[in-house]
Amino acid sequence: MDPYSPSYGTKDGACGYYQLDKTKWPYWSVGALTPTNFFSKQGPAKACGECFEIWCQPGSPVGDCNPNPNQRRVTIMISDVCEPCNPGGDNQIDLQALTFLKIAPWYGGRINIKYRRVDCTPPSSIKLQLLNVNGDGLWLLMTVQEVAGTGSISHVEVKGYDGDSWVGLSNHWGAAWEIANAPNYPLDIRIVNDKGQEPPVTVFAGPTQAPNGCSDPEVSAFSLDVNAQTPQASNGGIPMCNAPPPPPANPPPMLPPAVLR
Repeated sequence: MDPYSPSYGTKDGACGYYQLDKTKWPYWSVGALTPTNFFSKQGPAKACGECFEIWCQPGSPVGDCNPNPNQRRVTIMISDVCEPCNPGGDNQIDLQALTFLKIAPWYGGRINIKYRRVDCTPPSSIKLQLLNVNGDGLWLLMTVQEVAGTGSISHVEVKGYDGDSWVGLSNHWGAAWEIANAPNYPLDIRIVNDKGQEPPVTVFAGPTQAPNGCSDPEVSAFSLDVNAQTPQASNGGIPMCNAPPPPPANPPPMLPPAVLR
């Protein structure tokens, strides 16, 4: 398998992220836990989107760590589930090949590790991928990705523009969430992590650039435009920015009329 081409975990992983862009976070620094891992068994999303620091430990009878002790640690995001890894025990983690190479040579293909869960640090706080948006009262399916902080999603809720209560989505698989009968659009969406927190989200103004190009990173509920299928701010697409708009550009100076000689 070519490590430079998309494969399991970077293309068709069980988390539902589909093909990941190698040039964007998490830059293919991904891995898969076994289904019986402690973190896989916590919460509905089976650790999808959570981040872990992995560091190589010397002494493996098969493979060894990088000679440089400063090149034995890497942070990964979970993008898949490794069913065949079960014989290796609950704590076996399958790493993408280029990620493995950051802490150990490829030969052997198996090393001793220690790992711990850490906060995720994507460039934006939450990204939604809308897979099916069918309109009022119909099926809505989306994945919740690039969640800053814990990376784990406990539940997702939506509220229609004419509704007073939040309605929960079911976990379809991995990081994908669905509701069979979506409320009337536009929808406010509330995302809660496994610590009961509502992670802040980046506000998108829709398919066109927002006024001033600014956004309010503290808004934790936003709307979906069912036609554009693009997240919009819950205040109607107007980012709540404190910065004043830029002053209008000064007109160019008037030139004197040309003189023929």
